[in-house]
Amino acid sequence: MHLDLLLDPEIVRLNQQHKWTLENHETSINLMKQEMLQHQEAWQARDGEILEFKAMGQTLLGQVKGKEKASDLTPEASEEGGGSTLPR
Repeated sequence: MHLDLLLDPEIVRLNQQHKWTLENHETSINLMKQEMLQHQEAWQARDGEILEFKAMGQTLLGQVKGKEKASDLTPEASEEGGGSTLPR
């Protein structure tokens, strides 16, 4: 019986210590979850910006290719350095 009286306070102390440690771990985990969610939102925003830039790049490439086709009607003119398509 004497041993039980000595162990009880130690068991209570250990339980309290474990409970405190568990609560601290849970708090740390929740903080890390919040931080990860914030980073995820930032990554999603960047992904959206990247998609917009890709679309703008594709549009610009299409415009450049369209202008190349329109101005490249006569390859001889560009070789001679003139813009005229009339024979000399």
